[in-house]
Amino acid sequence: MATNVRSNEEFIADPTGHIIAVVDDRARAAELEKRLLAAGFEEVRIYLGHDGEHAIDPQGEEHGVGGEAVRVVQQALSNKDNLAEYAQAIQDGSAVVSFLASDERQNEALSLLESSDAHTVNFFGAAVVHTLKP
Repeated sequence: MATNVRSNEEFIADPTGHIIAVVDDRARAAELEKRLLAAGFEEVRIYLGHDGEHAIDPQGEEHGVGGEAVRVVQQALSNKDNLAEYAQAIQDGSAVVSFLASDERQNEALSLLESSDAHTVNFFGAAVVHTLKP
């Protein structure tokens, strides 16, 4: 997987404009990554294992005071916090897929995600997190 998380320095500081989803089967996640890239979606990432949990870091604790401050502001300004749910999915052995998607391409993205049995699909807007598929 070319865009698999490899660096402990990565931090999803601002998921705005991204769709994030859980794919329980890692092989399906790898195939989904290829299909998303082929469809022209950008910033496609798959988060797995410790590095994936570290990148998501729902409380920002692993990224110092700056990371914690980012998460406090995000939680205060958003209607819900899904990052902890994604970190838990990784702990449970699933893959988390994230990619940039405009409002106009959400239906296309959802179709690709559904074909890979993705769930917990959310679009992170500027201040509202929209559930696209529970």
